[in-house]
Amino acid sequence: MQEKINIFFRRNIFGTQNLFRYFLFNKIFKLLFTNRGCSFKNLPKEGFIRLNRINEKVINKINNEIKNQNIESKNASINFKVDDKLNKIFRELINENLKNDLNNLRQVYNFNFVISNIEIKRNFFFEKKNLEFKNVYSENYHEDKYICTQIKQFIYLSNVEKDNGPFSFFKIKDSRKFVKENKLENRFNFKIQQFKGNNISNEFFFLGKPGDTLLVDTSELLHRANIPSRGNYRDMLTITYNLTHDKKYNDVWSIVDNNVNFWKEKDQLNYSKKFSKPAGYYYLVLVFLKFLFLKINFIKY
Repeated sequence: MQEKINIFFRRNIFGTQNLFRYFLFNKIFKLLFTNRGCSFKNLPKEGFIRLNRINEKVINKINNEIKNQNIESKNASINFKVDDKLNKIFRELINENLKNDLNNLRQVYNFNFVISNIEIKRNFFFEKKNLEFKNVYSENYHEDKYICTQIKQFIYLSNVEKDNGPFSFFKIKDSRKFVKENKLENRFNFKIQQFKGNNISNEFFFLGKPGDTLLVDTSELLHRANIPSRGNYRDMLTITYNLTHDKKYNDVWSIVDNNVNFWKEKDQLNYSKKFSKPAGYYYLVLVFLKFLFLKINFIKY
């Protein structure tokens, strides 16, 4: 009974698929900590911000590296391996090409953040009707069950039109409305295969060329990875940032540099969970208080 009541309030009253405690955390966190005078002030409000296209030279370097990897398209999606060359290019991308954007991102809440994951993925066509209740590569409408201290950056490495399976989403306000109207308790309530080729009101499709990029709060933004049409694919680089209240993480590369086997173990260890997926109310409140005390000390200083 308690679970049914919880679902009813999340779905029908608040319009979210996220955990109610995370939903509440996000509201209070954004209310208290958002810097409303920053350049990226629309990120907390609308859930996304589109950035300027990244220099094609660094995108070409990434593409030149991944094209040398052996690819088997038997699966619906593949992850490219990150070797020393790609690691070096990622550092050039983030330290140089994204330097100004990341400074603007830091000002949104005025907290430091770290990189918890970087991955390059290629999505292919598959028959969704055969996998109606399976999450293949996040192709169903959903919100990530994290708190808003996790922010993702999506960077296209290939040309992406409707046939290539673009990332699509609703603004936060429209996400709430869509969840309520369609009673989206979870990502499998809405049969996306029935709406193939039809436009859904207020859904934004992120279309673009290599280097086009978005910052996204996936904890509040209803989103999905569209399925490419047969014979097409989509290549995308995803960088996951996590705000941190711990002063020992004073550099965006802190996790990567302090973990020798980061590139081999990052998926198993899921560093993002440690920062932005607190278990239970106790740890959630603890996380909030640590951010609050950090802010208070900062103001006093």
